[in-house]
Amino acid sequence: MNWSELYPIDKEPTTEEISDYVGNDLWNQLDEYLKKEYSSKPKVEYSRCSMVPGWNVKHKKSGKALCTLYPQSGFFICLVTVKNDVEAILPLTDKYIRDLYDTAGSLNGSRWLMIEVKSERILDDIKELIAYKLRK
Repeated sequence: MNWSELYPIDKEPTTEEISDYVGNDLWNQLDEYLKKEYSSKPKVEYSRCSMVPGWNVKHKKSGKALCTLYPQSGFFICLVTVKNDVEAILPLTDKYIRDLYDTAGSLNGSRWLMIEVKSERILDDIKELIAYKLRK
């Protein structure tokens, strides 16, 4: 059963249920990193977004979005919005991240990267993208 069917709008999942559904420690690693590094207090919200409908987890620092996490079975998607100036560090990222950046349309100088997190390398790149975004 997919995520949005398992947890419809009237059945908010607990953080443990989300972690169990994802079933990938990268989820817990990123969640703990964001809480520790940025004092983020994750917020579980329901989205009717046609791209990834259902419950997601938003991380913010001082009201500024760090990323949004979308649970999937065995992995998760991390939405990171970056400014075009992130091109300065793109050569240091995985080819997958660079390709996402190249195919993402630019809107008001920003790009929305929907990153499938399936490896430590991609997780590390997400941490760098978020850190770079906050330096500005």
